[in-house]
Amino acid sequence: MILRPKHANPTPPPISTLHQISTSLSLSASSPLPTALRGPTRPKLVDISAWARQLQTRRHWTYALIFNYIAEFEVIVLNNFQDQLVLNNKFRVGGLILEGSVVQPSSSLKMEFVVIDFRS
Repeated sequence: MILRPKHANPTPPPISTLHQISTSLSLSASSPLPTALRGPTRPKLVDISAWARQLQTRRHWTYALIFNYIAEFEVIVLNNFQDQLVLNNKFRVGGLILEGSVVQPSSSLKMEFVVIDFRS
């Protein structure tokens, strides 16, 4: 024998009751369980040493990149201005200056002379 309810279409509950049920069972994005069923959560422990290592690594990479950029800039500048650089190198020449061979033009700071060593 099958028992059937007296009313074929039972009446739905009032709208205010549905609203109360839906707000009490709100779902959060991080957990599939309703907040009422989850229980208290503990705060995450932060590993200070890992954080410090991360900052140190970032700082070292920053220093390396800055040093690299400065070195590249110096190479580019020296290559571009290589023809215009004047380097004062002192050197020693052995021998004697030939008498009457010293010539200095009035418009220049250069001096020209002949060095001899009496060996040939």
